[in-house]
Amino acid sequence: MLGRIKAQAFGFDQTFQSYRKDDFVMAFFKDPNVIPNLKLLSDSSGQWITLGTEVKKIEAINVPCTQLSMSFFRRLYDEDIVRDSGHIVKCLDSFCDPFLISDELRRLPRRLKSQLLGRLK
Repeated sequence: MLGRIKAQAFGFDQTFQSYRKDDFVMAFFKDPNVIPNLKLLSDSSGQWITLGTEVKKIEAINVPCTQLSMSFFRRLYDEDIVRDSGHIVKCLDSFCDPFLISDELRRLPRRLKSQLLGRLK
C-alpha cells in the first residue's frame, strides 16, 4: 500500500445535516478549490492525478461507525506501537503461521490474546 494512500484536507464552514449528505458531497466536488487540487489514484497508470473535471453524479452512503474522533488512535501512541512521527515501531521478526510479525502493530493481536488469557487463568 506504500504510495497508494494520501491524506488530503479541505475546509468546510457550514452546518452539516446528514439527511442532506448528497448535497454536501456534490457541493464538495463542485468546489473551485477541490477540482484542481483533489488527488486521485489512476486505475490505468497507478499515478496520482488531479480530479480536473466537474463531477456530474454522486452517490453518498452512510458508513456506520461508533468512533467519531481520531482520539481512538491515540492508544497506539500511548502503548508505544506508533512513534510520535507516525511511523510504526518495528520489532524482531517472528512467525505466527502463516504470518510474518515484523512490527508492534502486527504483534498487537497476539499481545491482547496473551493478556486476555492471563486474566482468565
